[in-house]
Amino acid sequence: GELGNADALSNLGQMNFRGQGGSVNYREACKCYLQVIKLKEDIMALYHLGWMFFYGVGRIKKNLKPSYKYFNRARKNGCPYYKHGFYPSQFF
Repeated sequence: GELGNADALSNLGQMNFRGQGGSVNYREACKCYLQVIKLKEDIMALYHLGWMFFYGVGRIKKNLKPSYKYFNRARKNGCPYYKHGFYPSQFF
């Protein structure tokens, strides 16, 4: 079903984000994560989207508006990185 597809896309996004099985590919990771969050509130997909837009990696243009939106959604859904201080300080 759709949630199984979301999990598969999330895993593929993670692989591209980390370069597992090949090179780091932020553009492909971003595509996967954008599809995932249409299907479910995946906190790691949301966090990594926020990170990619915050830093403007790969061909992803730095843009703080979507970065904040994704970081905030991840935070509201219980992303553990927030309580450990892995969020941009100017946002929170």
